[in-house]
Amino acid sequence: MEKYAFLKSRGSDTVLMVHVQPRGSRNEVVGVYRGFLKLRLKAPPVDGEANRECLRFLSKILKHARGEMKILQGERSRQKSILVQGRDVQELEELLEAIVPSLGGNP
Repeated sequence: MEKYAFLKSRGSDTVLMVHVQPRGSRNEVVGVYRGFLKLRLKAPPVDGEANRECLRFLSKILKHARGEMKILQGERSRQKSILVQGRDVQELEELLEAIVPSLGGNP
């Protein structure tokens, strides 16, 4: 069973549920918001810029190839389902807890 509601196992892959807040002052993981991992992004929600920035930022913080991540649902919404290929839930839990200390004691 997954430790966090925003991570769902899909075979050897994981679906990451995020809530995106565009036009922030910087790219950052804010925490958990209504069962989603909340991200603040600098990019505006215009012409797919926020979606591209979301995948670039996640690729960087998760140390995972951008080409192995894609938006499954929510391209035009703040809530998105992102497929992270080749990474299991436990790996992502550990990475995210190292990046966002508040997650460690707040599942």
